[in-house]
Amino acid sequence: MKYVYVFLTRTGTKIANIIGMVTGDRFAHASISLDRELTQMYSFGRRRVTNPLYGGFIKENIHQGIFALFGECNSVLYRIPVTEDTYSVIENTLHTMHRRRFSYRYNFVGLFSCAFGVPTNTRTHFTCSQFVSWILEYSGATTLPKNMGLMKPDDLTRLPNAELVYEGCIANADNMNRTVAVRRGARVL
Repeated sequence: MKYVYVFLTRTGTKIANIIGMVTGDRFAHASISLDRELTQMYSFGRRRVTNPLYGGFIKENIHQGIFALFGECNSVLYRIPVTEDTYSVIENTLHTMHRRRFSYRYNFVGLFSCAFGVPTNTRTHFTCSQFVSWILEYSGATTLPKNMGLMKPDDLTRLPNAELVYEGCIANADNMNRTVAVRRGARVL
């Protein structure tokens, strides 16, 4: 059995705070990873730390970029069991999208339409949670509780086969040593 990981965060950026105010949700960003160490996560977000309006398909690392700047902010990590075939589909899709990353854009329209309950589903424009939802459904890893275009990061906490494996600050999410994580105020489950 293999696992894919869904990492949910809410950093202290202005955009994350606005998203949190509008949705009333705990989290404002979603990423997917094939490794528990979270050194290669994929999502849709800002391509430059200083410019939230220049967004698209991105590769993230828990110790770089926005995550490094807001390491004390809350996060959760879920793992989803998948078959070898499903894992391969996700892995190949992520690598193909990364090679063509500049063909993809952040779905700003979808960010606002989701708040009003109107889904916008496209093949080249995603919000972070739309992307994570899409790849999980496309690969057959899970069934979504609602239309992909309406999925928000908090909705990913309710996936039927997702298991919570970490809750605590971003900087410690990749720490697999239970003693250190608990001592720093995190819960490793």
